[in-house]
Amino acid sequence: MFDEYGLVPEASEWVIGDVDHVERESIDDRNWPKDRVKIKGVVGQTLTSLLLNGEIDALIAYKPPVEFIENNKMTRLFPDWRSAEKDYFRRTQRFPIMHLMAARKDVLASHPSVVDALMDGFTKAKGIAQARLSTHQAHPVMLPWLTAEHEATQALMGTDFWPYGLDKNMEILNTQIRWSYQQGLIPRQFEVNELFHPLCR
Repeated sequence: MFDEYGLVPEASEWVIGDVDHVERESIDDRNWPKDRVKIKGVVGQTLTSLLLNGEIDALIAYKPPVEFIENNKMTRLFPDWRSAEKDYFRRTQRFPIMHLMAARKDVLASHPSVVDALMDGFTKAKGIAQARLSTHQAHPVMLPWLTAEHEATQALMGTDFWPYGLDKNMEILNTQIRWSYQQGLIPRQFEVNELFHPLCR
């Protein structure tokens, strides 16, 4: 947010809660940043209802809220979000990531080859999934223009648009570490190699 729009996290009050349905009786705030960023938890109300009542200005959710899909009472902050995301990637070559592979330390100590085995297995699975996307005569999912979308993605991001491994993701990992530090989520700007096992490349 700051890189693109100059919005610093401490300029807003952040509200954490359930999106469409009240599911929790309490919210654990142990890992919330305490210094710069103002955060409050809401229990007994949904973030959707707060937005519709004008009590909050915007909502971030991992999937579209029900009111967005069914009743058209909300709109996206970026209406042409695909163009905005493509433009961001074109300018920065950054594609934010959120998943990683993990192994227990005791398993890794006993079987250090598990790192290579995990990487090999996930890489092979990715290859199978990517090959299915290239199937023209019988698409693996019911999207009429899947081939065109696949080709457009490759034209923008290359053929390996889900790169695996530390080396291929070093720049975005460093960027996300910087963002986390700026937002008060971590106490200092860690080096990538501090956070991953030496065998991980």
